[in-house]
Amino acid sequence: MGEGLVVVTVQVSVQACTVRELAAAAPELSWTPVCTVNEQLDEPDELSATSLGKLDDPTFLCVRAALPREPGLYLWTAAPDGAWSGQSSDRAVIYLGRATGAGGLRARLGDELRWVRNGVGRTANYRQANFHGHPRAMIMHDARTLYAVTADREQAAELERELLAVASYGCALSPLANGSSWWSSSTHQRRARQRGYDRLVAAGLLIDPIP
Repeated sequence: MGEGLVVVTVQVSVQACTVRELAAAAPELSWTPVCTVNEQLDEPDELSATSLGKLDDPTFLCVRAALPREPGLYLWTAAPDGAWSGQSSDRAVIYLGRATGAGGLRARLGDELRWVRNGVGRTANYRQANFHGHPRAMIMHDARTLYAVTADREQAAELERELLAVASYGCALSPLANGSSWWSSSTHQRRARQRGYDRLVAAGLLIDPIP
């Protein structure tokens, strides 16, 4: 058994949506990176998923306390080709989320930062058995985070749906860690997809594939 078996490896390349494209589609948002709290640094020191695990408890609490209490959106991003170089706008978006509950971004994004931090330094087997796919994906890609404050919870919810549609129009897939859970045939989702399409057209980003 096994004689004459031919193993074929198929590599699929998918163009991910970038921060630059989302920023162009929603110019009303201002994206801010999550950074360490260090007044002695001339430039903010961005936190990555793995570097979160190196923070002691007081420093992590300071990072979380620096997040705004307002509602908003947040992104987890991955470096192109695995190399952290260039501007944040060049990064692939692997998760787009919203903070619409009590405590806003500080509560929602702060919790996610803690989940990811708790998974750093664990074995892959331990993370697989004890952690949700979200923190595992962020650690695997050593993701970095940006957030944007919105006027209210309703705007955050609307913009999340519209920008997920923007991302999927560009590459036929929503961001890696979002999966397809955002898609439905409900009235508000259909409206969001149309508005996402309109945003792409207005930003000059829509390129229809060759049929």
